[in-house]
Amino acid sequence: MSRFLRRSGALAAVLLLVLGVPVRGQMVSYPVNANNAAATVNAVAAGGGNPYTLATMAGVNANAAVGAPMLNPYTASMGAAAANPYSLSTTPSNTNPYSTLPYYPPISYGQMDPRGSSLLGYGYSLQGVAALTSANAQYWKDTQTAALMREGVNQERLNTERRRVELAQWYDTVRPTALRARAQEQATDLDTARRGPADSDILSGRALNTLLGSIQKSGKLSTGPTIPLDEDVVKRVNVAGSTGGNIGLLKDGGKLNWPEAYLGEQFDEPRKRLSRNIPLAVQTLKDGEVVRPDLIRDIRADARTIGETLDETAGDLAPPQYIEARRYLRQLENAVAALGDAKVANYFNNTWQARGKNVADLVTHMTRNGLRFAPATPGDEAAYRAVYQGLRAYEAGAQLAQREGGAGR
Repeated sequence: MSRFLRRSGALAAVLLLVLGVPVRGQMVSYPVNANNAAATVNAVAAGGGNPYTLATMAGVNANAAVGAPMLNPYTASMGAAAANPYSLSTTPSNTNPYSTLPYYPPISYGQMDPRGSSLLGYGYSLQGVAALTSANAQYWKDTQTAALMREGVNQERLNTERRRVELAQWYDTVRPTALRARAQEQATDLDTARRGPADSDILSGRALNTLLGSIQKSGKLSTGPTIPLDEDVVKRVNVAGSTGGNIGLLKDGGKLNWPEAYLGEQFDEPRKRLSRNIPLAVQTLKDGEVVRPDLIRDIRADARTIGETLDETAGDLAPPQYIEARRYLRQLENAVAALGDAKVANYFNNTWQARGKNVADLVTHMTRNGLRFAPATPGDEAAYRAVYQGLRAYEAGAQLAQREGGAGR
């Protein structure tokens, strides 16, 4: 504010001088020329007493008498010397504090800032140190924050891996597999066998084998009820050993009862050879001898020819005839497979035969010799139904006794 007032005062003084108004208390030197010199002499003679005259009566400059310089400190010339502190030059001078442009001279440590009241020098140094310290602290803070965020990312990655493993474990418990599908199928078969299966499941031995497996899994065959079985009924039931074959067609000494579909001329040669060779093989086994390999090869070849011929003539047969012929062919193939096994003699020495006076005895005999129920042959249907009812009642009683025993413990 003071600086503004000083500048305003200087400008006012200059304007007064230009207009010819004297300023009290100051000595002004005007340029000496003929016009103003004469005017000055006249003014003095008249008693005006102009204190600012540029010459005395003798024509001498008053400033020169006192040793003052010849330069006018109030000149408005744009070419004024650099020593004029009141110059209006637009070019700032190192020594002109009144320049029209904002200019601030160099300031050393400890001086006051003319733009304000703050102390420069040491203050700036302290501010720089503080800024450096703050920047350094912010750097370490940012570094630690980044490290913390990186650790958080690593932990989340581990959590993701853990959840991925848990997902895989969970999926492994529900995904369909062969064992799981087999277990589900067995559970379904067992439920069907308990409730009442179709007659085809009974005659094929599937329902009987399902109940047999459930009884064997219980581990205690003596826990079931006593259900008697007729000896003649048990003999009509076909069983299969480790060979997977079925000698149901060979129980009558190997005599084959061909269905009507195989009585045509196209089946004559293979049918006649099989009707001759199969009884011969059965008798050889009953005598405790081994069937010749060439005889087994002939039997297998004729059975294959019978199947191929049936496929060729299927269009000439009625649906019931074809179904019957196909079932008989399956039983024939199982019998041929049994004849080719090294343990086939067990079928004829009462080892691989169904035996037992009750259901518990039958299950014990089949479990001990690794037997299972084979499909029924024509004429054995009633025996299979009777054995199924006995197995069903025994399995239900064994399960009930096992549950009661578990609850008692």
